[in-house]
Order: sequence, then structure tokens, then C-alpha cells
Amino acid sequence: DGDYETIAPTSSPTEEYLQDIYELIRKSSPDSGAALSNQDSPQYAAWKWITENDYFLYGVFSEEKILESYALATLYHSTNGENWWMTYSWLDDDPCFWGGVECYYDWWTDYSHTTELYLSQNNLAGTIPREISM
Repeated sequence: DGDYETIAPTSSPTEEYLQDIYELIRKSSPDSGAALSNQDSPQYAAWKWITENDYFLYGVFSEEKILESYALATLYHSTNGENWWMTYSWLDDDPCFWGGVECYYDWWTDYSHTTELYLSQNNLAGTIPREISM
């Protein structure tokens, strides 16, 4: 018959979810997300890491865990993380398994969050980012 309705393409759920994560980070950032647009910034590097990590793409983490992960990834990139002496599991999926990161874990609710960082004598160089307060 030839009378077919043309449906405009829509963004994928992953794209929409990433946009939601971007907005969450932007709104929570000390600079309202300004550094996210600078491709040379540690904040942009942390954002890029999030966009390439399945745990974020498939909604495994809570908003709190997303912000915590972003803040720690920003710390890594701000302090020359590639040259740290102890980088065990840094930038793997869950920060609670990264070397030097201590977490509280509630087995009943499957909830975890960072409580302490042990990074002394680890060759950190640079500035601790304001995002660490997120």
C-alpha cells in the first residue's frame, strides 16, 4: 500500500543514561561541571573512564557510587596516577576494590562506600581535586 509511517530515530537507552550521569556529575561538581568540557582536565579523563565502563553503562551503581567513583577517578588523574607506585585495580569497576581504598560494606543492603584512603608514600604528584569532597 505504501502508506508507512516514518519513525524518527531516538537515542539509545545507554546514551540517555550517560546524559543523566553527566547531569548528575555536572550538578554535583564544585565548578558546576566546567572542567568536564576541557579534554585536558583530570575531570574529563574521569568522565571518559565512566563512559567506557559497563558498570556505569548498565546502571549497576547508585548515584552516590557514581559520584564517589568519579571523584576518585579525578583524584587518580589529578595526582599522576599512571606513575603511582601502587595502582592495584585502580580504574577497575568498583572503587572498593582499588588498592589503598577502604570501604564500609553492608551485607544486608549490598551497599558500600569509601571511608578511608591510604595513599601515602605512593608517588602522588599534583593537586588533590575539589571533587574529592563529592
